[in-house]
Amino acid sequence: MTNDPAQATTHKWVVTAYILAQVIGMPITRLLASRFGRKRFYQASVLLFTGASMTCGLARGLGSMVVFRVLQGFGGGVLLTVSQAILRESFPPEEQGLAMDPTGWAPCWHRRSVQR
Repeated sequence: MTNDPAQATTHKWVVTAYILAQVIGMPITRLLASRFGRKRFYQASVLLFTGASMTCGLARGLGSMVVFRVLQGFGGGVLLTVSQAILRESFPPEEQGLAMDPTGWAPCWHRRSVQR
């Protein structure tokens, strides 16, 4: 941590950039997935998220880290949305809840492990 307020504000942008890009990516997903196909769009978003994660690890400054986090957030938002659409499409209505259950529990497990 730093005592410099300007530095602390810049660090907050690393998190904020991911969240904003994720939220912006979600509504655009339906249009892009219907245009390019869900499977192909899902594969592209996996590559985008993985590539952006790698570049985040290689970032040399906060400015580049924020840019790479925007790309990572967009890829993550698309991954979340398209994966749920694919699950809904793959299972009959009576089994959809069971299929989507792990998707809903993962954030809860992570939060619980962080709090300990």
